[in-house]
This record gives sequence, C-alpha cells and structure tokens, in this order.
Amino acid sequence: MFFALQYQPEQSTLTQAAWYANQIYVVESISRSLPLGYTLIVKEHPWGRGNRPVWQYKHIQRFYNVEMCDAPAKEIIRKVQAVIALPGTVAIESLVMDCPTILLGKAFFDYSSLFYKLSSIQELPAILKSILVDGEYSARSDRQIEISGFLISYRAGLIPVFPLTDGAEIYAREFVRELVLRNQSQSFSFGADVANIPSEFSMH
Repeated sequence: MFFALQYQPEQSTLTQAAWYANQIYVVESISRSLPLGYTLIVKEHPWGRGNRPVWQYKHIQRFYNVEMCDAPAKEIIRKVQAVIALPGTVAIESLVMDCPTILLGKAFFDYSSLFYKLSSIQELPAILKSILVDGEYSARSDRQIEISGFLISYRAGLIPVFPLTDGAEIYAREFVRELVLRNQSQSFSFGADVANIPSEFSMH
C-alpha cells in the first residue's frame, strides 16, 4: 500500500479532507486495517520536509508494517497493490496508472467510478480486504474505458492558468460561461451571452 503525506496547511486537508487532517492518525488507521502480510509505504511531501515535528516520524516508525520511502511517487505506485490518497495529484496518477485508489475526502475529480470512497475511516478494513484479498478491482473488465473517459473529461475541464491576479480575467470568463451553460441546461435563460462578455471583464 502507498500513502503520500500532504503538505500542511493546504487546501486538501483544510477543506477537501478535513476529517483526515490528522495524517498521522490516518497512517495509524491504515496500519491497523491492513491484512496480515501487507506493508504501508509512506512518503513525505517535498514541501513537508523540515516542517513536520520529528515526533510524528518517530511515531510512524513504531508500526511494524509501515515504512518510509523517498522514491518518486510514480515509481512507488508501479510497485504497490493499492493507493490511499487525500485529494491531490497522487490520487489522479494512481487512477490513471490503473492502481486501485482509495480517496479520502472529496475533490472535483472524484466522479470516476474507479475511486473507492469512504464514508468513515471505519470502512477501511472491509475496502482493503475487497481490493487486496478478494480482487474486486482487478476483476473489473471496464477499467481501461473508465480511465480513458476520466482522462478526456479531466483534460476538458482544465483552465490553463494558475489562480493568480494575472489570470483573473480567464477565470471570470470561464465562471460566467459555466453559469450560462448550467442554466441553459435547465431550460431557462441566465440573461447573459458568453460571446458578448467584455474582454476587459476582470475580478478586482
């Protein structure tokens, strides 16, 4: 198994996965939920090095079935049988690489049916058993179709700018366009025409 620690404070644990903000508890929960014979690989976020208290690493090392690793995430994903992830790029990479992925929390990309999502951490042992012991994920014959569909839809929803002031105009136009499209799909007019949005439209 693989779990990548997220940098904190950060959006993933402040809003998208607030119930899993105590990542050391998450590691402990995974350790206690794993079937016998399995190991949890934990990787620190590059920005987290030097920011996390030393006692947290020492606590992680107390668990017999947990190991720390600093290899690139993609290399780890290729060698494990499943990934548990908070909202972030590791979850996307794992799904695209056809590795069973348990997603903790909610994210804008969690619509794929391939993600395993928990209502509570107490569900983790049963989900791990279904993946690692029962082979539920590997038995799905539609995985490649689902992955291809996910990639197409994910790429279609990307906006090619970072959320900085310089990109405010693009974000504002995309936001208005989305509102128009959603309201048109509900069979009534929003009262705006995307094509007529002024080019100087910006967020200040």
